[in-house]
Amino acid sequence: MNSRERVLKAINHEEPDRVPIDLGGSLVTGIMAGALVKLREHLGLDHTVKVYDIFQMLGEVTLDLVERFDVDVLGVEPEAITFPHLRNRDYKPWKLFDGTPVMMPGNFDVTVTGDGEWLLHEDGDPNKPPIARMPKDGFYRK
Repeated sequence: MNSRERVLKAINHEEPDRVPIDLGGSLVTGIMAGALVKLREHLGLDHTVKVYDIFQMLGEVTLDLVERFDVDVLGVEPEAITFPHLRNRDYKPWKLFDGTPVMMPGNFDVTVTGDGEWLLHEDGDPNKPPIARMPKDGFYRK
């Protein structure tokens, strides 16, 4: 049974040959970039991870993991997810709060407050008001 057949059977409440596996096929089944880096390191894979959803800090699940875990669902996401000005292209190196190295979209830029919070500004312009705030060691709030 192929992945498509397996997922369709599950959706139709029929019994597939095994439970379909979804790792990063959608925004609700994604994996946090920091956890994905650790998983890739543990498996001995290249641990370069692209963050494709800045709001949740979700890492892109690449085909080597899809094949390794026989994942049945692949993601098809728009170029910009939560913040229209942050297009998933021209990636650049970045560090998460805990120092984990990741790749962020090229126009990702934040202002860091005295408390270490990240402020994301409209259109990436620090002269405009913040549109999201990520507390140090936390998650974005709109």
